[in-house]
Amino acid sequence: VGREEDLSALKSALSGGGTGAIFGLRGMGGVGKTTLALKLAEELTPLYPDAQFYLDLKGVDPQPLSPIQAMAHVVRAFIPEASLPESEPEMAALYRTVLHGNRALLLMDNAANREKVEPLIPPSGSLLLVTSRVVFTLPGFLFLATDPQTRGKTLIVNLPGKPSAIRECLLAVFPGTFNAEAAAAVWEVEIDPAVDALSGLVRNSLVEWEEKDERFRLHDLIRAFAKGKIEAGELNMAQERHAQHFLKVLRTTKDLYERGRSIPAAIQLFEAEWDNIQTGQAWAADHSRDDEKASRVCSAYGKSGSLLWRRHPKVRIRWAETAHAAARGRQDREMEADHLGDLGRAYAALGETRKAIHLYEQALLIARETRNRQQEAETLNDLGLAHTNLGELARAKEIHSQQLDIARQIGDRRSAVWALGNLGRTYRKLGEPRRAIELSEQELAIACQAGDRRSEAIAVCSLGLAHLDLGDVRRAFCL
Repeated sequence: VGREEDLSALKSALSGGGTGAIFGLRGMGGVGKTTLALKLAEELTPLYPDAQFYLDLKGVDPQPLSPIQAMAHVVRAFIPEASLPESEPEMAALYRTVLHGNRALLLMDNAANREKVEPLIPPSGSLLLVTSRVVFTLPGFLFLATDPQTRGKTLIVNLPGKPSAIRECLLAVFPGTFNAEAAAAVWEVEIDPAVDALSGLVRNSLVEWEEKDERFRLHDLIRAFAKGKIEAGELNMAQERHAQHFLKVLRTTKDLYERGRSIPAAIQLFEAEWDNIQTGQAWAADHSRDDEKASRVCSAYGKSGSLLWRRHPKVRIRWAETAHAAARGRQDREMEADHLGDLGRAYAALGETRKAIHLYEQALLIARETRNRQQEAETLNDLGLAHTNLGELARAKEIHSQQLDIARQIGDRRSAVWALGNLGRTYRKLGEPRRAIELSEQELAIACQAGDRRSEAIAVCSLGLAHLDLGDVRRAFCL
């Protein structure tokens, strides 16, 4: 309403400036930037028939969308099966390649700054529309500064009493969407009262309901206002309850994933709650030095992140370093060894194998010092794999043999499966396929007994490759 002149000016500038122009719709929160941009995009859609994108860059959130994430969204729309690079220059090249020759309209809403927008500039023929609260410039950047309008009427909603107002304010601890169970945890109430309270807030337009995902959300302006109304002590308590709840959620993803039968459900839950999970971990890390409870929570986050392989290794390193510092501060030697192992695996994923080996060896010393045989076996597993990656097969065989002996002594079937599988693959690389088959068959038998479908699949694959080495193509094909 009342933006006809703005809309006309933007359309006129577009027709005179070509399809490569960049438009920035800027102004304070709530003045209608996104609505104006959406209206403009709607009217320009016929000029860009190949693709139209809308993406919230979450510029005012604690964890804004990175340029790599935004570019990946566009690339996957054109090439769903694409193997995406991790570096920004490589992703930018792929992004421009898929857009080249296409007439696409890209609306990037809620940009944080110039650095988040510049990599998203498309090749000639496509149009980038940007909204932001902050002022920044780019070559060829045409912008309209939107101002607050005088509204025809004001809606005043009175919450039913102080407890309801406090409840709504506590929802400010959520960085994005959340479900009723999470709200109940933050409010310390049962699920039914939480659903009733949330329904009332939705009816009064104080909380948004996202039908598609069946989740709630606070508008970022309401979140900022609500945060300012909470006393520091109340906010910290709410953040602690939030961190504790999403630690439980993270543990659930770990349990589902490691069971092997519910991997899609684990990944879906992990991705849906990732913003909340990393917010909870960040609170625990920030308070771990001064608060023993936060220190334990920080360490537990590091221990429960089985699905962190879905994030860049640098994220995994940051989590493991803070968890290791928290465990060391409490002189929890066993947890310290666990986090050293996590650090090693993250550095191994970056290709820094020697550094990973150094960390595994530190973890192994602690495991032996504390006489934690299971931890010793698991650390030997990682250490053997690292030596295999370096081509040091004799050393890897020796380490995995030690791992298998320990696993059998303590009756740890999972570690035994790993050791047998790794030994089998090592023997195959050493040119001994018959010995590899023998070990992989043992691996398969234990995996089947344990109901570990993932390890079962790995064992079958190893058997097939070993039979191929022997020239038994028919047997390999059947496997």
